[in-house]
Amino acid sequence: MRQSTLTSAAVALSTVLTSHRITHAFFGGWAVIAKGADRESKDLDVLVKGEKDAIVDLLTNDIRGLKGEDVGSWMVIPQARNDYVAFFWKPSPSSSEMVLVELFIGPKTKIPPTVLLQVDSVHAVPVIDTPALFRGKLAACASRSKPNDCSDVIFLATTYSSQLPSDTIKKIDTKVIGMAVKKYPELIDSLEGLGISTRKAIKKVGSCDSLSSNSSGFSISGRMNEGEVQRGLFC
Repeated sequence: MRQSTLTSAAVALSTVLTSHRITHAFFGGWAVIAKGADRESKDLDVLVKGEKDAIVDLLTNDIRGLKGEDVGSWMVIPQARNDYVAFFWKPSPSSSEMVLVELFIGPKTKIPPTVLLQVDSVHAVPVIDTPALFRGKLAACASRSKPNDCSDVIFLATTYSSQLPSDTIKKIDTKVIGMAVKKYPELIDSLEGLGISTRKAIKKVGSCDSLSSNSSGFSISGRMNEGEVQRGLFC
């Protein structure tokens, strides 16, 4: 998929949510790409503070931006989870291009600090800051087998090391680090470069293949439960 199409979807969503004063922030793979990573993504991940039903109603009605901007066509994908809703976005109803947009949502959704990131010559969208993006990607490494998570952690650790101060790094759950390194040993050099003792982290998790639900307030044992993606940003 063309990354410019994902960027257009991000701008469209942010235009709508901003015009209705709904707090939101992008995270995940596209956010890392927007910061300069040389890879592709197939979807958008967004934290949204609001009621799920209200957001669905907003995006599935005939909407435009605050200044009348065209924000494309949105089709909801039915989901039972209370903290999640997904849409297919198209630039226009007749377009053959389609983007999966995943919203992690709730009236009490906790959103990390954000920065406005310029994504094209005109638009900027809110993206969670580098420490939160790093924590989220590290938690993803610990919870699933997806090589892009590993490459994203390495990219952030090497390219944005100045934005990952030691006081922030020290707060990351050691067990999350240990499990991530067990799954992806290639993380060791980059994490050690940030001052993280990967040996201690590996020792902390021992022979475990997954983390219990008591670690960092979220489980790392297969499929994510409600709220776990959000909590991973604060691990």
